Amino acid sequence: YEFIIGKITHFYAKIGVVVIKLSFDIKIDDLLHYKGDNYDFEEKITSLQLNHKEVTNAKIGDSVGIKINSIVKVDNLVFKIEE
Repeated sequence: YEFIIGKITHFYAKIGVVVIKLSFDIKIDDLLHYKGDNYDFEEKITSLQLNHKEVTNAKIGDSVGIKINSIVKVDNLVFKIEE
C-alpha cells in the first residue's frame, strides 16, 4: 500500500533535486511514488539532505532535498510505498 508523505515545494531540474515538505517521516532506501499529470514513477531514496547536509532520515515538518532521475511538478503530492 502507499500513503502521502509530503508535497513538492521546489524542483531543481539542472541538478535533479526535488524539495519535499514532509507530512511523514522518511529515511534512506524508502521507496517513493511520484505522481503527476505527466509523470508516474517510483524511486528509492539514495540521497537525502536537510539544510544542505546529508542525513539518513527526516521527520514530519522537515523540508528535505532528494536526488531524483526524472522531472516533477511543484505542488504535487509524493507517496511512500510500504510492502
